[in-house]
Amino acid sequence: MATFPLCSPCASEYQNPADRRFHAQPTACPDCGPHLWLCDANGNELAQGDAALEQAARALQAGQIVVVKGLGGFHLACDATQQHAVVQLRQRNRRPGKPLAVMLPDEHWLSRCAQLADKTPAINLMKSAAAPIVLLPVATRWRTV
Repeated sequence: MATFPLCSPCASEYQNPADRRFHAQPTACPDCGPHLWLCDANGNELAQGDAALEQAARALQAGQIVVVKGLGGFHLACDATQQHAVVQLRQRNRRPGKPLAVMLPDEHWLSRCAQLADKTPAINLMKSAAAPIVLLPVATRWRTV
């Protein structure tokens, strides 16, 4: 975070021990960042802000792979309901059989994606304050992916 300069209000919050945002990382706002932008595979900027987010969402819906760069590195994303996208992601990432992280919009999707006799323990884990990564047996309809 040291390479990201803070605006004056954020810097004063970050440096004030009495402030709830004291040494919080990331401390940021619309003025000092972070900023969102979308690039093509060659690094050419295509959009910024909300337009970048909307274009990335459309790319995912179209079965494309989107790379998200964050402070912790890169995250590869695709729509897991589109088999060709998952196959392509596995090929590019050289992970033919290793589990992939799946983000679900709500607990109702759990029955579609995982084969569980009782989904309550898994839901309780995912909703816990610890928010651990939960490994679950894949549902039969997803096994080909």
